[in-house]
Parts: sequence; C-alpha cells; structure tokens
Amino acid sequence: MLMGNMEQVRSALEGITGQPAAVMSLQKWLMIIARGGRDLDVVDSLRRHGTRAFWASYEELTVTRHIVNGQPVRRLKRIGIVPGIVFTPADPHRNMTVFLEHIVGAVDFAKKASGAPLLIDDDDIEIIRRIDGTDQAKPSKAHDFKVGDKVRFKDDINRRWPPGLVTRVVPNGRISVELSGMGRKLELRPLPHQIERT
Repeated sequence: MLMGNMEQVRSALEGITGQPAAVMSLQKWLMIIARGGRDLDVVDSLRRHGTRAFWASYEELTVTRHIVNGQPVRRLKRIGIVPGIVFTPADPHRNMTVFLEHIVGAVDFAKKASGAPLLIDDDDIEIIRRIDGTDQAKPSKAHDFKVGDKVRFKDDINRRWPPGLVTRVVPNGRISVELSGMGRKLELRPLPHQIERT
C-alpha cells in the first residue's frame, strides 16, 4: 500500500506522541537540544540507536515560496510544542556526550550550571503529554489573550510550573508562552483552551 509523506510521518510518530509508555514514576528524562528544524531527525536517530524519544509536536499548514498557477503552495509541517527540545530517558550507564556525537541533528543536552545533565521528572513529561494529547481537530475559538498576559497551564494540576508570559499571539491559533521551568526558560506553544490567566 502506498502512503504519502504525512501518513508515513504520522505512523512513525505514533510511538512518540501517542499513549505514554509504561515507565516507573521515578523515571528521569534528558532534554536534548536539536538544531533548528531538525527535531524529527533527532527523534529518528535516537530510535535507530535503540533509545526511546519523546517529541511533543503538532501539524500546521504553512505557505511555501513555491508558486503554482499563481497561488502559493501550502504544505503540512510538524512543529514542536517545546521548540528545539527532544526528551529521552536518562541512562546512568551511558556517556551521553559521546552518544550524542552519533545522533543526527543533536547539538547537546541541557546542563545545570555545574555542567551536570539537567534531569527532568516524569511529572513534567506528563504535563507536556497532556498538552500534546488534546484534540487537535477541534477548531480553536477566538480568544482574548494579549502579549504580556500572565498565564498558567490548565493541565498542570499540581502547579509544578510557575506562571508564564504570553510572548506571541496568533488569532485562532497557538499561543507562545515563555516560562521559567525545568531549570531554564522555555517557550511552549499551547492552544488557547489549555491556558488560563492567573
């Protein structure tokens, strides 16, 4: 059976963005920093090396520079909810610096000020999975968020993350929220119904 490119991408992403795998609640995760636009290459390369990977992403219809019949061509593009970050379970028996040299598109992993790897709790990954797992087919309603609004995530039930600031607003689309969480400043792109003002 022939499949188009997006069907192949969706089937490859099933294990990445689908149901969470059964892991211990004490699981720690590494944040791998990917080169711009190479998130999917990092995920693919990690999986080829036998390592699990999680990349929260969504599809967006973007306009290209290619013109056909006087109209710009549009294509589906996968965009990360946490841009440039891929999560992988931490393995204390593996030298990640040497391992990342074999991972296509990976720059480095997030580190603490001491240079030790920054490890993320399973609870933080669960929050990102909840943001990623919402119904993407549901059309976004108009919202009244503005740049500079202080917001929190509705899926953060235990309030593990501090409130973030809205940095970019797209009418009827995703909102960029910057927050100081997981040891660094991160930009997340939730839907309007996933956040609320504080």
